[in-house]
Amino acid sequence: TPIQMFVFALITMLYIPCVATIIVLRNETGWKFTLKVTFIEVGFALLLGGIVNWGYIFITGGG
Repeated sequence: TPIQMFVFALITMLYIPCVATIIVLRNETGWKFTLKVTFIEVGFALLLGGIVNWGYIFITGGG
């Protein structure tokens, strides 16, 4: 459905895009900060995607 495509695109734009990014971040800052940033970014992307999806369902009545 269009809302699923929109939510997928939103989540994909917000989370860390590739392993290379994580490796460079680890080399620059260390594992502790890298894991913290990774989990925060992925969590934020999923949370925002869920809010958008639930908001759409709430506004449109599930349709």
